[in-house]
Amino acid sequence: MDQGEGGTADVSPTLARLLWERSEAQPDDVAYRHLVGAPGREAWQDVTWSEVRALVEPLAAGLVGLGVEPGDRVAVLSRIRVDWVLAHLAGLCAGAATVAVPPDSAPEDLARVVHDAGAVVVVAEDVEQVDKLRRVRGDIRSVRKVVLFDGQYPDRRVMTWEELLGAGEELLADDPAAVVSRVEALPPAALATVLPAAGAEGPAEPVRVTHRAWVHEGLADLPTGGPPGPGDGLRPLPPLTRSGSHALLASQLAHGFGAQVEAGRDAPAG
Repeated sequence: MDQGEGGTADVSPTLARLLWERSEAQPDDVAYRHLVGAPGREAWQDVTWSEVRALVEPLAAGLVGLGVEPGDRVAVLSRIRVDWVLAHLAGLCAGAATVAVPPDSAPEDLARVVHDAGAVVVVAEDVEQVDKLRRVRGDIRSVRKVVLFDGQYPDRRVMTWEELLGAGEELLADDPAAVVSRVEALPPAALATVLPAAGAEGPAEPVRVTHRAWVHEGLADLPTGGPPGPGDGLRPLPPLTRSGSHALLASQLAHGFGAQVEAGRDAPAG
């Protein structure tokens, strides 16, 4: 059952609109801190709210250019990393819902989740994940394009993260309102996320949550638990297949605090 649906006179904001408002209210504040650089030589890098929007808007436009329509599903198949967050926000700003797929999924489980959701685009972490998608391509015929965070793949149906960003920048040059119009038209009752059922063994009904439900939770709850990240006020972001992580993202958008993203952690459902 979708959480937060019902009612016809709701004027609540959406997660996408909260992102727009946050980038305008706190443009220079840290939104995310994440590691960059080769193993053993990593350094923390900050991304401000204005920089998040500057990335998310063309990425969302890139999804629009791929034919993603409001109400479509965009699946993300990756361990936690800042790109996962950006892909999620980009999908929301394009009017789509994010389908969180555990990165350790076996190919048959991956196919079931993507097929049942009707995902039209899959954002995958690396070549290993694309190889799994390729093995079950006959079972995920709704997928029109795969976007790859890292590396390249010799298949015309696969594009890189940088190519998606570039395509979005070109679309925005021709139609500057391509994404803004989607954000403004997005209703609070729209589906925002499709998450694995917590603690489920084998196939289980996924958890579907609307923008209204996340925004309500985010506005009502300013998290205080958990150790701070490496900077003042930063909160560690759990794996993004977990509902608690998305609740934290919603609270972050509502209240404007920063989050620490530790790339590469496993993301089990639960």
